[in-house]
Amino acid sequence: LMMVSPYNDFDIHGVNLSGMVYTPLSNVKFKSIEELDSTDYAAYGLDAPWARIWMKYTVEETDDSGNTKTRTEEKELLISPLKGGKYYAKLGDYDAIFEFSKSTFEFVYNIDPYYLINKTGIITNIGTVESINLWINDKEHLITIDQIPAEEEDGDPTQEVVIDGTKAQNDTGKVFYREVIGLLFEGLYKGTEEPTGKPILKVQINLLNGATKTLELIPINERECSYTLNGKTQFIAKTATIQAAIDKMEQIIADPTAEVDD
Repeated sequence: LMMVSPYNDFDIHGVNLSGMVYTPLSNVKFKSIEELDSTDYAAYGLDAPWARIWMKYTVEETDDSGNTKTRTEEKELLISPLKGGKYYAKLGDYDAIFEFSKSTFEFVYNIDPYYLINKTGIITNIGTVESINLWINDKEHLITIDQIPAEEEDGDPTQEVVIDGTKAQNDTGKVFYREVIGLLFEGLYKGTEEPTGKPILKVQINLLNGATKTLELIPINERECSYTLNGKTQFIAKTATIQAAIDKMEQIIADPTAEVDD
């Protein structure tokens, strides 16, 4: 699942989505159902709904020969504003209006999209990475990811992390990679213009398919820096958090062959 709005290019955090949206939505119970002409929205406040919940899902169908086909269906749930002491809802093309109490959809009030998204903006499977260009305070380092084919035909490949030409100790390489892709954003960026200045940390991930992802952490005050992904700033990170990651990276860069704490 991918967030379309208001945050782009960030994965949905599945646990938060389930707890904040899917579970309460699937547990909705209505008081009663009234049949009415599907065009009579205004009488129930559904001509100007208070909320719309749009759902897209895949349906699998098996024919008599055992062949399975999939098709995509879409449904939209319209929820009215409070009208005459009641709320009403209409689902898709059903010619029915559902009556419910205010408490039924109170969970909608509590949904903050920021808390639905995964706070790791540059998360990337190591099996898809060719190399990483890493700048720490303007000093550049090159990390290459050597993809080692599996010995078995159906096995998964393994990876070796090479830092500035030195092969990292296996577990150390994994820790280093997690530090690079595990940079978290911790708040929303309130500015109206893209931050300028030299980043204290810049990461460019070069994928095997030729695509790139670039993350820059640019100071905006003493405590915070912008979290600028692919040239767009939507979030901020605490400078202290980023500095802790830098310290760990520099420790490993100094001697990639040494073991480090996970």
